[in-house]
Amino acid sequence: MAVGTTRMRAGARAVLYDMDDAVREVVHPLDGAVGLTQARGALRQEPSTSGLFASKDDASRMGKVTEEDLRGLPAAEITDVLREEIAASDSHLVAFDELTPYEADPRSPLVRNGRIPAPDPASPGAQLAQALTSLDTPSPYGGTWASRVHVYIAPAITSAIAAGRGPDRNLGRDGKARFRTYRTVMTGLARAGAVWIEAYHGRRRPLTSLTVAEWRTAPAAFTDEYQRAGGDPSKLHLLLTGADAYPAGALPASCITPMQCQWSLAESTPAGRAMLANGVGSYRLGSHARSWLAEWQQRLP
Repeated sequence: MAVGTTRMRAGARAVLYDMDDAVREVVHPLDGAVGLTQARGALRQEPSTSGLFASKDDASRMGKVTEEDLRGLPAAEITDVLREEIAASDSHLVAFDELTPYEADPRSPLVRNGRIPAPDPASPGAQLAQALTSLDTPSPYGGTWASRVHVYIAPAITSAIAAGRGPDRNLGRDGKARFRTYRTVMTGLARAGAVWIEAYHGRRRPLTSLTVAEWRTAPAAFTDEYQRAGGDPSKLHLLLTGADAYPAGALPASCITPMQCQWSLAESTPAGRAMLANGVGSYRLGSHARSWLAEWQQRLP
């Protein structure tokens, strides 16, 4: 193991949100290396037809509810949908895909050092937070119902929190509220079982990694906001992609390949190292699947 390489903690997880070819290379590498398994923390984001390509791997399949599925619903109905999906999932886990600016707090007035508006209890973010709070009760599958919900965080949220200034990370360089806040929905995220930060930009290939500057600021900025809402940092994870290009910005000498560079930059801050230690997920790795697995394997406890 390279000097300074982060070791993952016991129980680290890897959500594989990917196509069959990439997942197959992660769980059954062509070169004969030991791949990831359910016992080694792997989960497959459904829908898929193959799980982890192993017998009796149904418990590795994580269900999914999209933002569109829940859009416009009140908290009580969101609660019902999530509870039903958890019960129906083979793993009794479900992911919310994905948290976006739709769940942000109301916009602040565009004036210098303006006061942040009071939370709107009817807003989408408040409804989701209320639903997750109501699910914070024991489930028959272990833990709480809320702990069986994983949440993906859209890149726009992470980038905005990282770029924002001031105590609420909503101010631009001119001191005006240029960015939305997520204080309300964060109280719900604090009760979820895991939060997966999408560390890339784009919706279709080619996807790009976070920039060098974002890697240096985003993990700590998001962790601060999450902890302020009562969240446990051990639930925060990174979701990396198979970017063909290096992250934009001045690359450190530690960057050797585009995939290795993402892991190296994540490791460059204490907050990033903490997220790596919790386990790292994948999204559309493409031809970089084996490289992603090699980085994961280097950090096994």
